[in-house]
Amino acid sequence: MYKILITTLCLIVGLNICKAQNTVIAQTGDNIIDNNINKFVGTWKWRSDNKELTLYIKKENIQISTGSYFKMDALVGFHKLIINNNVIENSIQFNNTKHSDKKSTLIGRTSSVNTPNNAKVVIVHNNKNIEGTLTYISNNQIKISNIKNAPGIKINKNYNPEILFPIEMNFYRE
Repeated sequence: MYKILITTLCLIVGLNICKAQNTVIAQTGDNIIDNNINKFVGTWKWRSDNKELTLYIKKENIQISTGSYFKMDALVGFHKLIINNNVIENSIQFNNTKHSDKKSTLIGRTSSVNTPNNAKVVIVHNNKNIEGTLTYISNNQIKISNIKNAPGIKINKNYNPEILFPIEMNFYRE
């Protein structure tokens, strides 16, 4: 599952490392700094009826290997999903670990310089990756929208396409 998360991030990175009109190709040894990520850092909560989703998001400079090795700032996170007062998924207890410890369940990066308030994210949910767009609304609110199953071949015989939360959610800072 972790390899799928990293592969998906590499695809996001490869498709989205853009600066204005110029495409930037990361070279071995590059370190891509992204200060637009800072606004997403924090603990965020969404509630609706009998469901609750908590996101703990931090900024981390991580190593990427997509043919060349480079580092980049990324959103690294953990989540807790509760339905009918039952904990369905929980990785919040690992929020003090690093991305390299392979405990995170959310990873992402801002889309481009032209859209600094949007980030593409991938979340491990229901034993698969889902992707969406994270949007900064204000200091106290973010939104995840366009949630869908990540593309790719599904080889897990227990694959469940169900996503247990809506395709759009407004989160508030805790």
